[in-house]
Amino acid sequence: MPTATDQDRGDLLRRLINRRAWQGTPAQEWAPRAAAKLSAGTLDPEHIEWAIAHLEPLPVLRNVPEGRYMLDGRRRYRVVTPTKGRWAGRTSVYAISAKGAETLVTGEQRRKILGEIGTDVLAAAIRYGQETGRCPYCKQALDHPTSIRVGMGERCARKRGLPWK
Repeated sequence: MPTATDQDRGDLLRRLINRRAWQGTPAQEWAPRAAAKLSAGTLDPEHIEWAIAHLEPLPVLRNVPEGRYMLDGRRRYRVVTPTKGRWAGRTSVYAISAKGAETLVTGEQRRKILGEIGTDVLAAAIRYGQETGRCPYCKQALDHPTSIRVGMGERCARKRGLPWK
């Protein structure tokens, strides 16, 4: 019979698995199986402790919306989360070179970039718009003085409930 402590550790593991910070890491191979075994009650306490030790240090990735972002005044990225197809719900990050070429970023680097953008999504989007002269969401040229100052187009700002003044 499981003790209260075992139950608490199982609940913690469920929360860690549900936050999905493990996607794109080596835990992607075993986390879904661990969740299934935990639900079935066949995951022993030693494995629960091992899984918690490997999932707890992973940073929680904030939900970064689709768009273009700039970090450190020079690193540019495009974030895409398809809603259909094989990659539906999976956030992809592309590094944008000075010439506009895009390269897929994977693994730990992808997680780190999403974490950096996630600390202040709006500031990273505005920085992209102001530095490139293009809206971070629709990529249209910013030609209105307010759009240039705000860092995005009026329509995209209103669509996202952001101020455009």
